[in-house]
Amino acid sequence: MAYPINLRVNAPNQIFVRGRGLDAELGGSLLLTGTTANLVPQGQFDLIRGRLDLLGRRLDLTDGSVSLRGSFDPYVRFGASTQVEDTMITIRIEGFASEPDLRVTSDPELPEDEALSFFLFGRSVTNLSPLQAVQLAAAVRTLSGQGGLGLTENLRSGLGVDNLDIGTDADGNAQATVGKYLSDNIYTDVTVGSDGTSQINLNLQVNPNVTVRGRVGSDGDTGLGVFFERDY
Repeated sequence: MAYPINLRVNAPNQIFVRGRGLDAELGGSLLLTGTTANLVPQGQFDLIRGRLDLLGRRLDLTDGSVSLRGSFDPYVRFGASTQVEDTMITIRIEGFASEPDLRVTSDPELPEDEALSFFLFGRSVTNLSPLQAVQLAAAVRTLSGQGGLGLTENLRSGLGVDNLDIGTDADGNAQATVGKYLSDNIYTDVTVGSDGTSQINLNLQVNPNVTVRGRVGSDGDTGLGVFFERDY
């Protein structure tokens, strides 16, 4: 049997949101109505204090809120701004918690990928090293999940690489891979994880049937193999 519910919860502080680089404390109230079988939440919690950590860069949050609008998938909105030389850069995370969207704006105006690159590394995305490129891509994944795919495509184009893949490893940690053809038969890629691990792979296509593959990892894991393939 379902029972009716009409309950207001007041929490002036100590409501914490943590994850994806966010660490925030909020306060507010929540009204629960409906029945025990079908709860309907309505309420909002506003930012008291918080920060955003991104590749070792820490920003104080300037505004933020978490709203429940009839479902338990809250709508989140957080913003942080900082001055980098003569440019004001603002990072905003907004959307439902299940799929938030990442937006990076700047004044004077720069493309999103340029603004984020300038904030993290102080240089244009076209001048990033391979390691910085995958760190930048992993940062997008960490902040926005799948919501950053448009920005990821801009990064791939801006970096001039043939492949930019953002995902997670077997342990669920964010990771990014940047790959490029050095010539028609040589392909290399670099994978960097949010836990600090990295691996460089090199594929040499000797002929249509023979490929030499090598790898070097930051954990000391290395390997070299010759692979023969033929279709029958």
